[in-house]
Amino acid sequence: SLQLATHTSGLPNNPFKGIILDGGKALRNFSAADYKQFLEGIHKPGKTGKFRYSNLGMALLGNVLADQLGSSYENAVRTHILNALGMTDTHVAAGAYDIHRLAIGHGRNGKAVPAFHWSCMEPSGVWRSTSKDMMTYLQAHLGYSGASWKSLLGKTTLPAFKQTKLEHAGLAWQLSSNKELGDCA
Repeated sequence: SLQLATHTSGLPNNPFKGIILDGGKALRNFSAADYKQFLEGIHKPGKTGKFRYSNLGMALLGNVLADQLGSSYENAVRTHILNALGMTDTHVAAGAYDIHRLAIGHGRNGKAVPAFHWSCMEPSGVWRSTSKDMMTYLQAHLGYSGASWKSLLGKTTLPAFKQTKLEHAGLAWQLSSNKELGDCA
């Protein structure tokens, strides 16, 4: 699990090529069966121990953890993080929001594109939130939600793997330093 969390598992970035080139069609049509079939087709991952960003690795880690909790990924995060912090306006499903509350995404051609959806890959970052909820999450990282949250969340941003391009990788975080801003995740 440490290799999945630090992007050093050797798994490819995505379960298919051409995400951007096909206008998102592959994403919209990607299913749980596709996810399972792709994972079953991996007979030998790439070299482990070297940083290689992997949406697939993050998805696998999140889905396995949710399975261990006997829950969907979204419900596991909601139960153990969002509800506990009072983040009531953070969701995976675009349908959880009134259409007028969502920013409209646009493709390279400038035309509006449908809301992002990536079945089974939600742990790789398919969340929607509000600035209020994001500030609540930041406050928890800074210790304003109690010492236990600061300690727990602080562990995710400790360097877990030395990576020359990014300085360090934390647990699902890419870490860097900035002289003007200090350490950043």
